Amino acid sequence: MRELFDDRITDVQAKKRTLAIRSFHQPEDFLRYFKSHYGPTISVYKFIGDDQEKAQALDKALTELADSFGEAHGDAAWQMDWEYLLLTAKEAR
Repeated sequence: MRELFDDRITDVQAKKRTLAIRSFHQPEDFLRYFKSHYGPTISVYKFIGDDQEKAQALDKALTELADSFGEAHGDAAWQMDWEYLLLTAKEAR
């Protein structure tokens, strides 16, 4: 941020946060969502084209990724905890 804004900002703070994602009921829901809504994933599937072997391998990898980060909570609700970085700064005066 310093390289981008130089002396135009002060009080730069970075904090890791976690967001509980409960939108997907199972790993396959994560796969379906990212295949149809997330631009970079859509692009990879377009690049793969009709190569079913590569598409199935990517399906498997994304499902396993979701499964490795998600877990059942309580009454069978499935949850993924996504970490993000919150960066704040003040405009220098």
